[in-house]
Amino acid sequence: MIEPYLAACIQSEVNSNEGKIKENLQHHLHLIDKFLPGVEQTCGLSTGLKFKLLCLTEAFLGGFGPLRYRTYETNRKLAVKIPGEETDALAEKCKQYNLFLSASVFELDDEYPKHFFHTGFVIDDKGKIILKYRKASIPSDKEVSTGPHAVLDRYGNDPKKIFPVTKTKLGNLGMFICWDGNFPEIPRCLALNGAEVFIHPWNAFIGTTANVDFFRMRNRMRAFENTAYLIATNWASSPQAIDYPACIGHSMIVDYRGRIMVELDGNDEWFICTAIDIERLREERCRESFLPMLRIELIQEAYKNKTLAIPNRFLERNSQSQDENIMAFQEAVEKLIEQGIYERPSKPVRHAAK
Repeated sequence: MIEPYLAACIQSEVNSNEGKIKENLQHHLHLIDKFLPGVEQTCGLSTGLKFKLLCLTEAFLGGFGPLRYRTYETNRKLAVKIPGEETDALAEKCKQYNLFLSASVFELDDEYPKHFFHTGFVIDDKGKIILKYRKASIPSDKEVSTGPHAVLDRYGNDPKKIFPVTKTKLGNLGMFICWDGNFPEIPRCLALNGAEVFIHPWNAFIGTTANVDFFRMRNRMRAFENTAYLIATNWASSPQAIDYPACIGHSMIVDYRGRIMVELDGNDEWFICTAIDIERLREERCRESFLPMLRIELIQEAYKNKTLAIPNRFLERNSQSQDENIMAFQEAVEKLIEQGIYERPSKPVRHAAK
């Protein structure tokens, strides 16, 4: 039996100027020391529960760089090894506070010397990295990292590797990163691998009401349709973030019925926490949930023999620029038009990076 526990996320500022990895790391180590006593006071004393899971945000060590000028060379400078000195420092905090911790960073991998990945990770309370997830959906005009699909013949198509889930004393943890959440298939694949808690680091949007509503809607649906908790950690407004200085914030934790349990009202640097009850989730899944009613055979036929985004597009080297990614996107759009799935618009389409 898994006892209920407290989970929290820190909505933090990120300095995305070049060469700020160590500064960002120290800032987040400071925030952990600063906010964890508040987590215990805010939630622990009133509930009697122990704090066990802390989630940091997407690309917390360096951001992404200027939106129009992201290249392989500039973004690779923001990448680190996992494990490495940065995750080692976080591991010490996990041991100090007896907690699990998650975040995402750009990752260097010796097996792929001409690429870098965008990787989420979970460190357990003993300081061990127990999960690494590589972002599956790289947005065409915003990021130049490599996903498994771009090197599929080398990476392999094992769903346990591409959508990893780790079974822990906090329940079964899975992760998807930012843009991944626009594709219901990705959390669904995690759910099919047993995920009960979705960890969702995110960096999103200039702060408008429409974007906040979109963020809520998407997070609630991904939790509801998979009967899973979802912890969505966004950036705070970051004056030193040349890509998203006015990020919307609104980090939130959603329960397995799609209800927002707690949400930050704004984009200040702060934390939220609430209780996670895995046993109640498991009861709900066995009482009323969607996976037992999923007609996979029907869905498989709809996807069968359709290749849209082109696999192995960057098999030998990383994408070099946003423009190169946009070209791949445009090729996939042309395939959709040729297959009669999309209709060609009457006017030419402009893309954000042009």
